[in-house]
Amino acid sequence: MSPYKKYIRILTHLLFWGTVLLFYTYFYGHTYNDYYTTFLFVCLLLPITIATTYFVNYYLIPRYLLKKNYKFFVLYAIYSLIFSAYFELIIVFLAYVIFADLNVSKMNPLTKDIFFLMVGLYFVVFFAVVVKMLKNWYEIQKNNQQLAKEMLEAELKLTEAELKVLKGQIHPHFLFNTLNNLYGLTLAKSDIAPRVVLLVSNLLDYLLYQCNTPQVNLKNEIDHISDYLELEKIRYGTHIQVKFAAHGKVTDQKIAPMLLLPFVENSFKHGVSHAVKDGFIDIKLRVTGNELYFTIKNSKIASNGGLDDCFSQGIGLQNVKKRLELIYGKHHRLVIEDLDTTYKCSLYIALNKRRDYLSISGKSLKIKSGKSVSL
Repeated sequence: MSPYKKYIRILTHLLFWGTVLLFYTYFYGHTYNDYYTTFLFVCLLLPITIATTYFVNYYLIPRYLLKKNYKFFVLYAIYSLIFSAYFELIIVFLAYVIFADLNVSKMNPLTKDIFFLMVGLYFVVFFAVVVKMLKNWYEIQKNNQQLAKEMLEAELKLTEAELKVLKGQIHPHFLFNTLNNLYGLTLAKSDIAPRVVLLVSNLLDYLLYQCNTPQVNLKNEIDHISDYLELEKIRYGTHIQVKFAAHGKVTDQKIAPMLLLPFVENSFKHGVSHAVKDGFIDIKLRVTGNELYFTIKNSKIASNGGLDDCFSQGIGLQNVKKRLELIYGKHHRLVIEDLDTTYKCSLYIALNKRRDYLSISGKSLKIKSGKSVSL
């Protein structure tokens, strides 16, 4: 605690007890206009009230009540009641000796009512305890809010870092596959190699420059997929059948970049590339309002042990699952059907419902700070 706050705290306590002293002097003395004697009498009783209040507030409550040790709290509270009443009786007797020379008739009638004096004493104690408990409650709520804010900021930073790592994995993964395709064509000295270079150049421009934003135009993402499909068609020729249909108003929609391509890559790398003949890939994309429905179905060879694991454990697909969860949260749905000879992914995304909450200790906290997560 800083010296300034400590000074304010001491001043506040002095002001409180000064107010109590003046209040009881007026309360006990105004009926008989005996303020002087009443003031001295209250001054004698006030230390008992102060000691009882601080003992309860700064010892019993923190050590027993707040720690839920109710048995000892009640026990020591009763002890405090007994001892404070005992000392108050002693103070009253001293007051009779000092102010009235043991002549009770000279005393203010209100100061002779022991029960009334006890009520006055414990009313102040009770009031101070209530104020202290309210202050503790406020500080606890404030600390909890600060802790929640710090946890939220930490999770936001962690999420941002994780998204950057995940997105960074896509680029080398995609480039590795595409350059392998180009390498095969150059070895065969194919006449379509220049066309492939142009397509790869367009894809690199998209990857390195256009994807460095939280969202891209859905139309650009679709064009990107079309370029990739053209590359693969050049590679496989008539060996496979590829269908891609996009319906709905896609020009005004936004989507996190590189979310759909991993499904397409997965279909080629782990699906039709292993088929001997009659392989197929059927891709359908539909936009209804702000909702995206994307399905991709491809052929694959019958289960042969470890191949099926490639569909669910490949870098690209695991990557996109994490990104979908981090970016869209509950506003997306991914269903994967892995059958003997076909593999199908169905993806639904509410494009205008990017994730706006983070889970902290099992609770959802809305992000109201204005901070955004760079994806």
